[in-house]
Amino acid sequence: MKSKNYPLYITLIYVVVSVLWIVLSDGLVLALPSSLHAPLQTLKGWIFVCITGVLIYSLMRKEKVATARVIDDLKSSKKQLSDLHNKNTSMLEALPVAIVEMDFSLAKQHIDTVMQSYQGELSDWFHASPKNIDAIIEQISIKSVDGAACELFGADSPDKLISNFRQVFTPTALDLIKKNLVLYYNGQTSVKSETEFARFDGSTFAASTYTTLALNSEGSWSRMVVIVEDITEKVTATKAVNSFFDLDINLNIITDLDSIIVRANQGWQSLLGYSPVNLEGLWLLDLVHPSDTDATINAMLSARANNTTLSFENRCKDHHGEYHLLSWSASCPSESNLIYAVATDITQQRQAEEQLHTAASIINSTSEGTMTTDLDGCIQDVNPAFSAITGYQRADIVGKNPRVLSSGRHDRNFYQNMWKALVVDGQWQGEVWNRTRAGEVYPQFLTINKLTDHQERLQGYVGVFTDISDIKQSEETIIKLSTLDALTELPNWTVFTERLQHSIDRSARKNQQLCVLSVDIDNFKLINESLGFDIGDDLLIQASKRLKLCVRTEDTVARHGGDEFKLLIEDVQDTAVIHKVVEQLYAAFNDPFMQNGQLIYLSICIGISLYPADGDSISMLVRNADTALTQAKSLGSGRYQFYSQALTEVALESMLIENALRLAIKHEQLFLVYQPQFDIKTHQLVGLEALIRWQHPDIGLVSPMKFIPIAERTGMILEIGKWVIKTACMQGKAWLDAGYDFGRIAVNVSGSQLIHSDLYKDVKQILTLSQFDPERLEIEITESFIMQNEVKASEALNKLRKDGIRTAIDDFGTGYSSLSYLKKLPIDKLKIDKSFVNELPDNMDGVAIVNAIISLGKALNLSLIAEGVETLEQEQSLIHQGCDQVQGFLHSKPLASELVESRYLKG
Repeated sequence: MKSKNYPLYITLIYVVVSVLWIVLSDGLVLALPSSLHAPLQTLKGWIFVCITGVLIYSLMRKEKVATARVIDDLKSSKKQLSDLHNKNTSMLEALPVAIVEMDFSLAKQHIDTVMQSYQGELSDWFHASPKNIDAIIEQISIKSVDGAACELFGADSPDKLISNFRQVFTPTALDLIKKNLVLYYNGQTSVKSETEFARFDGSTFAASTYTTLALNSEGSWSRMVVIVEDITEKVTATKAVNSFFDLDINLNIITDLDSIIVRANQGWQSLLGYSPVNLEGLWLLDLVHPSDTDATINAMLSARANNTTLSFENRCKDHHGEYHLLSWSASCPSESNLIYAVATDITQQRQAEEQLHTAASIINSTSEGTMTTDLDGCIQDVNPAFSAITGYQRADIVGKNPRVLSSGRHDRNFYQNMWKALVVDGQWQGEVWNRTRAGEVYPQFLTINKLTDHQERLQGYVGVFTDISDIKQSEETIIKLSTLDALTELPNWTVFTERLQHSIDRSARKNQQLCVLSVDIDNFKLINESLGFDIGDDLLIQASKRLKLCVRTEDTVARHGGDEFKLLIEDVQDTAVIHKVVEQLYAAFNDPFMQNGQLIYLSICIGISLYPADGDSISMLVRNADTALTQAKSLGSGRYQFYSQALTEVALESMLIENALRLAIKHEQLFLVYQPQFDIKTHQLVGLEALIRWQHPDIGLVSPMKFIPIAERTGMILEIGKWVIKTACMQGKAWLDAGYDFGRIAVNVSGSQLIHSDLYKDVKQILTLSQFDPERLEIEITESFIMQNEVKASEALNKLRKDGIRTAIDDFGTGYSSLSYLKKLPIDKLKIDKSFVNELPDNMDGVAIVNAIISLGKALNLSLIAEGVETLEQEQSLIHQGCDQVQGFLHSKPLASELVESRYLKG
């Protein structure tokens, strides 16, 4: 019963009891002898007093108990409100913007009071007296600010900012407040604008504000929430762009779609004599030579139609009527009704080009190779003789550095001395060994001179060379006999040790690794004994050729004697490089050798040592590689061994997994499981995440943590990724055809699929093939890849979204979670990483991080799902913080499609 009716309730009970007592007791007394009436009346009075006393006591006790319960409920509600306030404060402070909450009720009452008697609009009232805004500001009070607001405005504490918030309003900010108040008073409840605020240290900053009014139950203003973001850098950048536009180094211009000049820079004044102000409103084509008018119009129309930057040339007259040849770049963005153009005066440049044309004709007729470069050493032009000698056509070589011609025979000091002579003397002459396009190394007699302009300013360099191969041929023959193995023509042991020492010295300076491989042909002695030494020698020649094809040109393959070879691999970044070389070596010997119509199969063993881990000298590296070779041969044919046993095991496992994975794709050993995703409150199925698994026929289930990185490194992930998307879509289509509603299927996409393939094209083909509804597909990509490839990711995801495919950021929070890039990307969902969910609910840091992620997602209207939820306590914490969806072992582990169907779809 309501407390306001309780007195009436007690009174009615008392009246009813009293009436019943009087009627019944008087009837009883009158029925007895008259001599008993007096004492009975007294007794009746005492009994009535006792009955009414008991009644009043019971009623008052009940009221006391109810009152105590109400007080307890009020205390509990007060505590819940306090907790909720603390939670909201924490959530707001986690956002990367300043948030200020204002009490606007008194200010609104003041405005209403003024406008009841004022004959005019609110804007007129502000215009009548600038100080009127001060009266409204005095009525505003700050309810709360977050930590970001204190930092933004330079306040030592929230109390200082709350009590002195009027100091932050600059005249610009006050003008904006007046404009916004007019909008609020006319019914608008939110406004986004830009202004300038002051800090407590006296400095100012440009800010973007988003203000939202909270109306009370009567529809009047009661509270205002202002989100403030510092945009000083953006404003500064805009000013910088305007300053850059006004530079007079080029002719910058903006026109409307009819080529009417809207804005011009100072370049028109300094280069052609036109005042930018006088150009505004003129038709650009009035300045163009009549013969170039049609071409200019067509160029402008093409820029508008194709939404691309278009380059063209025309002649424009200056203030004195003389024409200048201009090179233009013009564009018309689709979202703009303006044409932006930049022109450069190339009149003198074209004249110089004509002069150079005459000189080029002379150069093209010579038999000596000629090459010109710019100051950075990039090739600008070559003559026909250059192409005839080097094999590089002009189109192949222009723009490249001359180092593409390098044979590798000259060290760094050689080229340093060459450039030193050019700087000091302006010329260098000497012999150089270079390489043709076909890979042939040949000697040149080269002369290099500086190229200067008419003011003796350095413009580049010109090189003239003559092929002196014939002169060097005899020298080569002598060198060949002294440096190469007579049978295989591989470098001999002397050359190998010299290169190894040189590589050791260079690796020591650059803090790099190198690798020495000892390669031995298994059981080659039996071949010599059974087939003869002639056949054995021929097989060694064929084997040496295959070995050379397995390494880079800068690496060295040498014959050490008999059937043993030594390989020098330089600049080893990590063991993956060695692993690749070893794979190529074994692959080279997979195919049989042909000898006199007979197929002969050879296998090799390999020993590997690394500099500096396994030695820092020639002898140590070779000895340890031979030791590793001995260990490999002891394990049987076709084996390899690192000098470090631990490294051997890792490399061996990696190679085995890679080889097995190639077979797994071919033999259909891969399959998908699906982990259900649920609404966190209703526990209704909202989606499934497709996860890849590998069932090896011998070693059983292989963890994705082992084979996915290998698939990424080898490029197999592209084929596997397409298979996963196709399989998931085909399964989804089958479920839809059966009438099952499973929400969406989420598929993880590797970063390699975005970089090295056309993901949109692949997904489009798969959807067409499977007839799967695009709106049922969700693509997941990791946050770390997005941060490294924001532009590439944004382009691909935008295409997918246009076709209705949803996108999600996987493992969110583990990278650089930034509001700035989240606002730019076409993202629909954030997945809270399991590492953060594991911290719930006891770890306060974990709770704060999850709370911040959820708040950020909500602010951007993104769905949120937490992965790896394993306990009820974790789920309750996520519910309390406002998460939307969950997946994890608490509800279901990943299941085969049949189990998903029987457990969640058929029911």
